Amino acid sequence: MSDAVSYMYDLFLSYSSQDGEWVQKLARDLEAKYVLKCFLDKWDIHPGDNIKIALRNGIRASQRIGFVISPDSIQSDWAEFEQCLAAIDDPSNRSRRLIPLYRRTCELPGCLVPEEFRMISYIDFRDDSQYQNQLDRLAQEVKGYPPQRWVAEGTDHTKIHPVVATEVVDKVDSLNSYC
Repeated sequence: MSDAVSYMYDLFLSYSSQDGEWVQKLARDLEAKYVLKCFLDKWDIHPGDNIKIALRNGIRASQRIGFVISPDSIQSDWAEFEQCLAAIDDPSNRSRRLIPLYRRTCELPGCLVPEEFRMISYIDFRDDSQYQNQLDRLAQEVKGYPPQRWVAEGTDHTKIHPVVATEVVDKVDSLNSYC
């Protein structure tokens, strides 16, 4: 018998409003390109909703939680509140439910990445030229697919997960052109 839990959302996005435009693009891309359903406060909290209860319910209803790390989110009371809610059920992140998403480096004095995130592997969105690669990596992680591996020539690419299949085919083709 399976202990699988059914979630309403694939990914809850926690962020500071200063990163809102970028986070909305991220959520749109995840939903459109990878068919992932994201909880985003702007989309899922409605007039008249109790915000704290809506956030708590959104976190509980989400398979994974992406924390967008930036100087603003580190200093945000709301992001800290969401971080606390997410850590209640799994304070050591053994389930790998929390995924830090580095958006902007914090270089302000006294602005430290929360201790809870320092030892968790993250996805690095700080370099905009790597956005698509990191988006693919995030989608793979949320969908539960293993990290992308090098694929040997002659591999049946139809058996590779669709998120990475195109990229793998391109890499194999470019390797073959050098041989």
